[in-house]
Amino acid sequence: NLNIPTLNIIGAQDRMVPLNYSLYYAGLAKRENKIIYEECGHLPQWEVTKEFNYDISKFVSNV
Repeated sequence: NLNIPTLNIIGAQDRMVPLNYSLYYAGLAKRENKIIYEECGHLPQWEVTKEFNYDISKFVSNV
């Protein structure tokens, strides 16, 4: 039960961690933020670099 801001970045096409697992674990945090990249697998930092960097910067600036 984390009570700190968390950001869960999820690739909907991830073959290593199924989407339902990612959504379950993202929901455990009290102050969770989640971003789902629909056309992305396990490595969003490489697959959708611009969006990933933007979303990380936005999250960090609000913490």
